[in-house]
Amino acid sequence: KADIPDETRYALYPNQYVPYTDSSKAVAKGQELCQGLQGDQEKAKAVIDFVSGSVLYDHLKAKTVESGYLPDVDVTLDSKKGICFDYSALVACMLRTQGVKCKLVIGYADSFYHAWNEVLLGGDWVRYDTTSMVTGLKVVTYTTERVY
Repeated sequence: KADIPDETRYALYPNQYVPYTDSSKAVAKGQELCQGLQGDQEKAKAVIDFVSGSVLYDHLKAKTVESGYLPDVDVTLDSKKGICFDYSALVACMLRTQGVKCKLVIGYADSFYHAWNEVLLGGDWVRYDTTSMVTGLKVVTYTTERVY
């Protein structure tokens, strides 16, 4: 049997776009939300429901955010508001620290520059767009540019 490297391992670790440490409040919140849950599907639902139900879309930030902006998961958790990048980073942090592979995807939702998540469930990558869940935005076409 060939030893094939797992090319999805990155979807379990922090990076500059999904920044967290063991002491991050978002890590503790993810543990709290997923405590006692068994499968990745249950964990994904708990995290997605929490983020989409408690974080408001920050329209002012969306209009004023500057190039080079990086999300801070604890600021998003504390302020309970953010833009798509913030939502996606928070979801990825909470799921990754619970052993659920989660991508932060940057690209276009129709014609809008956007960020969303893809979660590995049952062998398939499933898209979750918490921003659209909160704002009611109906996206027809997602175009991936980069994955983190």
